[in-house]
Amino acid sequence: MRPLDPVLLAWSASHHGTISSDAFRAAGYSLEQVKRLVSDHMIERLLDGTYRFTGAPPDEWARCVAACQRPGRLVLAGPTAGRWWGFRRMGSDLTVHVIAPPASNPSVEPWIRAYRTAA
Repeated sequence: MRPLDPVLLAWSASHHGTISSDAFRAAGYSLEQVKRLVSDHMIERLLDGTYRFTGAPPDEWARCVAACQRPGRLVLAGPTAGRWWGFRRMGSDLTVHVIAPPASNPSVEPWIRAYRTAA
């Protein structure tokens, strides 16, 4: 296994410990190498196409960034967007609220709630 690319690690550090499969591909990692990182417990899958380095805290912001990085990118919405912008009284339901395209199913993860719209 080759060492992790320092540019990739720096990018992940600035994105709450998350990284997309596109970023791995751009850095020259094959699908097998990414699978090896998962099996070695260096990264874990958050959503399809997004991962989190296991040394990074598994917080709400990491899940938000992962939702925005995944293929078919989602957009933060509702209380999650309000918390991101620092609005008061947004509650802390630990759910990531996102806007998704109509008739899509962005995730079956219990921590993500999609609102589908054509707008």
